[in-house]
Amino acid sequence: MTDDDLKRRLKVLVAGQAGWKPLHEVLSEFALSGGSQMRAQRILEKLLQEAENQAVDDAIRDALDIVTGWGAPHLRVWPLAAP
Repeated sequence: MTDDDLKRRLKVLVAGQAGWKPLHEVLSEFALSGGSQMRAQRILEKLLQEAENQAVDDAIRDALDIVTGWGAPHLRVWPLAAP
């Protein structure tokens, strides 16, 4: 999956407030295709700047929690960095 593919799919999901499960699935697919955590985070940060309303902003922040590993351990897509 390319960065553009990820951005396009995330835009659809956050606009529809799809919830964490579809976001997790898309982010996992991106990671499995070789996508990096940093690239996913940058894409989401750009989407956050373009957020049209609070609901979209919240959905993007939920996706960022998944990307950064801030959420529950079973939602982690990339391993946490070593201390």
